[in-house]
Amino acid sequence: MGSEAAFVPNVGESVFAIEPFDPGAATSAANRSAIHDLIVQPAAPWFSEVERRHLEGALSGEFEGVACDCFWIARIGAEPVANVYFSSAAGAPEIGLLGFAITAPAYRGRGIAGSLLRQALADFMARGGACMHLATDNPAAHRVYESCGFRDYQGHVMRFLAPAGGWEGFDQRYFANAGPAQVRRAHWGDLARITMLYVALHPWFVRDYAERLYNHPAMPQNRCASILPALMISTTERPAQAGLATGGLWVLENPTRRLVGAATVTPPDLSAQAHAPILDFLVMPAYLGQAPELLTVALAASRAGGAECVHGCVAACDHDKIEILRQVGFHHEATLAGQLKAGCDRFDLLIYTFP
Repeated sequence: MGSEAAFVPNVGESVFAIEPFDPGAATSAANRSAIHDLIVQPAAPWFSEVERRHLEGALSGEFEGVACDCFWIARIGAEPVANVYFSSAAGAPEIGLLGFAITAPAYRGRGIAGSLLRQALADFMARGGACMHLATDNPAAHRVYESCGFRDYQGHVMRFLAPAGGWEGFDQRYFANAGPAQVRRAHWGDLARITMLYVALHPWFVRDYAERLYNHPAMPQNRCASILPALMISTTERPAQAGLATGGLWVLENPTRRLVGAATVTPPDLSAQAHAPILDFLVMPAYLGQAPELLTVALAASRAGGAECVHGCVAACDHDKIEILRQVGFHHEATLAGQLKAGCDRFDLLIYTFP
């Protein structure tokens, strides 16, 4: 990453310089600590547990090799006063996720955030980036993002497209069938592409039941950067810490390195129900034919890890999803009438069990 020359944002105010911070590069302990203290906020509402886990990993360079984690720092003198971060997958720079845009309170209102954001977007596009997402419910931040080219996409989620991207029909082109996809375990480098998968328009009401990810006009999309960290922790990391291997997260990756589907297996708890995890999945319409393959891999791994049975919780309106569960051997076990409510709509929650 290059660096931008220092400049004065407003007459009479301090000069700030913009520079990249590479988590994997050698730097002094004092510099790393100062950047950490700026970015890692002490508590909610800034950070949830899952967002903190992701940020700590990105700052330490833990995800190097699978992720391209890029931090752009503004300094006044030696002091870091603002940060913007974006992430994309190593070797697959097309999709990015922007987050952790933070300016120290004493330096807000000076144009620093906008300058950092423009530098980060230029860096993203120079690497081959085409589409980036973020989420905000802050009107002031929304104005800054909008001034840099982001537009409202879904609920609180905003999207930036590189000039060559073309807004019209972008999702349809991106998720179109590009040949047979491969099933593999997800990793932290999938952050931006998993986010795109789960925030994109999709006909199913339930995106992931265990994580309470729903899709309905009466329920604006307010999750973005926390989706992949939450799924990784609940399906993989937390069970592994308890000595369990019944959970997991798998993805469908097509030949263009786009994630077109994902399956989660989540233990409801780590004790009495650890043997009976919940399976869910989200697959784009062009790849529904490969959904049974995705589920078969996830089920085999969960059973090999000690699962005695696996449940699927699906809205009665998600007909394609129900049919796919049946195709791989699930049977209908129970119906919770009117369990799901969104606006004026109510849907039955159907419980399916395998085997």
